[in-house]
Amino acid sequence: MLTIKIVIMAGTSLVFDLTKEQLEKLKEDLLKVAKNQQNSKESAVCYMNSFDVMSKYKISKRTLSRWISEGLPYIKSRPNVFIEQDVEKFTQRIFIRKK
Repeated sequence: MLTIKIVIMAGTSLVFDLTKEQLEKLKEDLLKVAKNQQNSKESAVCYMNSFDVMSKYKISKRTLSRWISEGLPYIKSRPNVFIEQDVEKFTQRIFIRKK
């Protein structure tokens, strides 16, 4: 089975040059994976870069830096990468604490 790992980030795109046979095989494999995910109820992991987080939550770079220092989990790279579910949990915790 052909395995493709997709990372969704703003401004990133993937291009594949496939033969007709490879395309049909990919189509079959993707349909199998989709069926398996529906059956097992697995949720997809979505990744965000710093810009995505700042845009979604309408925060500044300084605020994002403060969130990181307060414990927002991230994958250290250039640019930093965040798991969307981790950011959601962190913001829920931070906004509940302020009330």
